[in-house]
Amino acid sequence: IVRLTETTAANGNVFFNTFSPDSSRVVYVGHRLADGIQELYSVPSAGGSTVKLNGVLTPGGNVWTYKFSPDSSRVVYLADQQTLGVNELYSVPLAGGGAAKLNGPLSGGVGQFRISPDSASVAYVADQDTPGVEELYRVPLAGGGTVKLNPTLASDRDITDLEIDPNGGRVVYLADQNHDEVKELFSVPLAGGTSDHLNDIPVSGGDVSSFTIAPLGGFVFYRGDILTNGLSEIFRTRIAGSSSADVRLNGPLVAGGALASTWAVLPDGRQVVYSADEEVDERDDLYVGDICL
Repeated sequence: IVRLTETTAANGNVFFNTFSPDSSRVVYVGHRLADGIQELYSVPSAGGSTVKLNGVLTPGGNVWTYKFSPDSSRVVYLADQQTLGVNELYSVPLAGGGAAKLNGPLSGGVGQFRISPDSASVAYVADQDTPGVEELYRVPLAGGGTVKLNPTLASDRDITDLEIDPNGGRVVYLADQNHDEVKELFSVPLAGGTSDHLNDIPVSGGDVSSFTIAPLGGFVFYRGDILTNGLSEIFRTRIAGSSSADVRLNGPLVAGGALASTWAVLPDGRQVVYSADEEVDERDDLYVGDICL
């Protein structure tokens, strides 16, 4: 057994760590230099010198989360590095070097972010242009000009989730873009362009609650009360939008039945697994359904 961490501050801790995709290094967040300050470190997986990846943090600032680029060249992290309480997005080489800030000037802070499969771009959600309105942006992995991907949202709207197509061509996002407090699915080219509305129009009071992209791309699976207000079911739609009706993937539910919030698409993208009281009210059973792509 090889200890990877070097001397840490009194009462210091390592909070979470991950191997890089190529397994060459371990990156971790911990209190190494000062108690109570979460910083980001990289160390060879076989042991060796530890490198701090983040820049100098403002007093009280912390690194909150990070992701690797798929090619293991860089780490992208979220931290209130310059202004306490304002989370911003930074990119740094895996083995250490100068960290580049990715987001543009903010009116609030950065929330979620994803790295494209080709390691070229980062898509992120932030209230960058309008205070209190979280919108979608794309920026080169090593830094550069940002591009807003969604149509400008009204002041009472926001984007709450995003994923990048495994093929790298589009970003799918969840937002009340068309109607206030009605979450729906949209996709837009990662390079920028016109966004497509993906899901069927929900009944009054209905919306989309969660989604995932098919492992091989091309389709989006989502959970929502589209057909009956308050009754969430699982549907499939095309990632670039379609004029045809979405396909419901679960079976008919018994009166009073409901689909659980936990569900998954198998790695081969051909089946969906979910639990529901589909046959007997208040008795959850586990089901697997075939997906005809």
